[in-house]
Amino acid sequence: IKATLAEMKQMEKKFALLKQLGGKVEQIIDIRDLTQAQQAANNGKYDSLEMDQYTELHMFNRQLVEMAMDADEISHSVSKNLTRLEDMVVDQSRINDEMQEGVMRARMLPVSSRFPRLQRCVRQAEKLTGKIVDLQLVGGETLIDSDTLNNLLDPLMHLLRNAIDHGIETEQERRAAGKTARGTICVEFLRQGNNILARCHDDGRGLDLPAIRHKAVEQGLLQADQEITEDELKQFIMRSGFSTRSQTTQVSGRGIGMDAVSAAITAMSGSIKLDSESGRSCLVEIRIPQRPPPGRHPPNPAAYRSRSIFASPAPD
Repeated sequence: IKATLAEMKQMEKKFALLKQLGGKVEQIIDIRDLTQAQQAANNGKYDSLEMDQYTELHMFNRQLVEMAMDADEISHSVSKNLTRLEDMVVDQSRINDEMQEGVMRARMLPVSSRFPRLQRCVRQAEKLTGKIVDLQLVGGETLIDSDTLNNLLDPLMHLLRNAIDHGIETEQERRAAGKTARGTICVEFLRQGNNILARCHDDGRGLDLPAIRHKAVEQGLLQADQEITEDELKQFIMRSGFSTRSQTTQVSGRGIGMDAVSAAITAMSGSIKLDSESGRSCLVEIRIPQRPPPGRHPPNPAAYRSRSIFASPAPD
C-alpha cells in the first residue's frame, strides 16, 4: 500500500504538469487566434475555414485540460481510498495481534498450578528412601504454555527422584557433613526473552566425578590417562546405558536415566546444562523455547514414560 501511495503521488505530480502544459497550450492558441483575427480585421476579410480550425483546436485543448483535471481528481480520490485502506490494514493487524495474544493468554498457565504433582512425586520418593526433603518453588507465577508445561513435568519429576535418590544424603550423613537433617530441592522457573528456564537445585552430595570417570573408562568411553574437563565428564551421565549404580531400586534405575531426560528436552527443542559442587550441591538447568518451531512437535508424554524406569506416582 505504501508503494502504491508513493506511485499515486508521482502520478499526481504528472497530472499537475499536464494541466500546466494544457494551460500554456491554451495561451498559445489564444495568442495565435487573436493575431489571426486582427490580421483578418485589418484586411477586411475573415476566412470561415480558419474559424472552423480555431473552434476545433480550442475545443480539443479544452477537452485535454478538463481530462487532466478529472484525472487529477480521480488520483486524489484513489490516494484517499488507499490511505483509508492502509489505516484499515493497520487496525486489522492490531486486532489480529490482540486476538493472538488473547488466545496465547488463554493457553498460558502459572507454574504453581502443577506444583502439587511435583510435591506428590517428592513425597513418594521420601517414603521409598526414608529421606526428608523440603521442596521449594520459585517463580510459581511464571506463565507457560499449557502444552509446554505438561510436557516438562515428566522430565522434572525424573530429576526430583534422581536428586532424592542420588544427591540428597541420609539424615545421619547430612549431620556428619554439617548439614541440616532435612534436604532441600529448589525448583525455579523464569523467562528469558522467548525462552523458559527451569532449574532444579539440590543441596546434596553433588555428582561423583571420580565414579563417573571410572565408569567411563570401564565402558571404553575414555582412556585411563586421557585428559578431560569436568564439564565434559559430566556429559557422560547423559549417555544411554550409563550409570554409576550397580543395582536398580524403585526410585532410580540403572542404564536408563538422565538420557531419557535429555531426549525429552531435545525433542522440545531445548537444552540441558549441569553444574555440581562436590559434597555441596547439584544444579540442572533446562532451557526451552516458549513455543516449538515449525515442523517440531512436543514429545509424547506416554512415549517418554515408556522409557522411564519410574512408575507413575501413587495417589496419596
